[in-house]
Amino acid sequence: MTDCTKKATHSHQTGYQRGCRCAACSEAMAQYGLKYYNDNKASIALRASNYNKTPDRKANENQRLSVRKRAMKAKPEHVSLMNAIYELCPAGWHVDHILPLSRGGLHEPTNLQYLTASDNLAKNAKTDYTPVTPAIRWQDWTCTL
Repeated sequence: MTDCTKKATHSHQTGYQRGCRCAACSEAMAQYGLKYYNDNKASIALRASNYNKTPDRKANENQRLSVRKRAMKAKPEHVSLMNAIYELCPAGWHVDHILPLSRGGLHEPTNLQYLTASDNLAKNAKTDYTPVTPAIRWQDWTCTL
């Protein structure tokens, strides 16, 4: 192993520069991590066991997942229309849920619109987002349905 050329900027406590990928820093980082784990084994185990015993953690997670799964299921009468909406989405655009699923919106035609890819990614789960390029109602774009 060769010494790191950035030695002057290394932490005195750890012996390595964060983000440095040289062999010396990688070795020092591994040694520091091992030492930290051995010195703090009990508190790490306690933290992990407390996390797993948090009341309602699993129940809340299961409830959130079941609500989202219910929201994602399209009603049988909407399936062919939903498929057409996704297939006819213009290039460079995304099918967006007007009211995001994570905010209680449903996966049904009345809650869908076309947004540019960049606007949809910026919107994320916001309900008050104003897109740079105006959204297109799928009803206006897919007038042949």
